[in-house]
Amino acid sequence: MLTSALLLSALVAPIAFGQSASEADLLTRSALTGDWWGARSSLADNGVSLDLRYTSFYQGLASGTGDKGYEYGGKMDAFINLDSSKLGLWKGGGFRS
Repeated sequence: MLTSALLLSALVAPIAFGQSASEADLLTRSALTGDWWGARSSLADNGVSLDLRYTSFYQGLASGTGDKGYEYGGKMDAFINLDSSKLGLWKGGGFRS
């Protein structure tokens, strides 16, 4: 269900965020949801970036005796990255939470 929602948002996002046709191509654009009216690039210029990652897994018994059922699962991680040199702290450092 979550995978379907992510796919649907990827297809609808170019329309919702008013991206040009060249940015609307899912395989070539730099971000899935666009620039958020300039906010994403402004945050990145000032040392703040957001990173969303989705991991899915499928697990079950490969051989032997036992339950032959398989289970599917997934997790979503959200990270905030801070570049210390762009924030005016020190060169070459950063934080990730």
